[in-house]
Amino acid sequence: MLTIKQQKATFSTSGIYSKENLENIVTNSYWGTIHEKDRGQETNNPHIIARRHITKGGLTDAKIINFVQSQLGHTINQEELDKLSSIKPVSILFEDLGFQTKSHEQIISSSAYNAKVRSKLNEYIGGTSTSIAGIYIWTNLKTGEQNVGSSINLYTRLRSYFKPSILNEGNRLINQSMKTFGIINFKLDNYIIDTTGMEY
Repeated sequence: MLTIKQQKATFSTSGIYSKENLENIVTNSYWGTIHEKDRGQETNNPHIIARRHITKGGLTDAKIINFVQSQLGHTINQEELDKLSSIKPVSILFEDLGFQTKSHEQIISSSAYNAKVRSKLNEYIGGTSTSIAGIYIWTNLKTGEQNVGSSINLYTRLRSYFKPSILNEGNRLINQSMKTFGIINFKLDNYIIDTTGMEY
């Protein structure tokens, strides 16, 4: 079983959900479902149910996960969950990138910086041709805030965080935080999943 600690967090929902699976949830829109406020109401909104469970910090088993995911059409059995829970993270720190003099925003937008980040990602999880799938967690070492995501190609997804077009938009909370605190104050944990024989 998993024990989830309560932490400050910025939540990221990266799964692909169909509107048909969410039609029983009373909200104005798909994004309204994700951002619906929790006012203690009775709800079948999986995002609110998940946040309540995380806040309680209790044990997580397959029964709880399937209850949360019941509106989304996903299921998992305890054996599968135990296998996923046993995965050890590949942790990456960025304190050795060697940029100290410029502002955090100038550093994160520079081509030399991006080249070093790509090199570090390649060293730990491979490049674009590797197609390693998994879950990743960005942790702000100053505030404890976390951003969680997943991808069937970790390298491509993580590299996208540093594309100038993404950085300039400024919409992602994680990128705003990186600009404020600097990448050297972040840790990246990658939980690599063996997808052999899986269909996705």
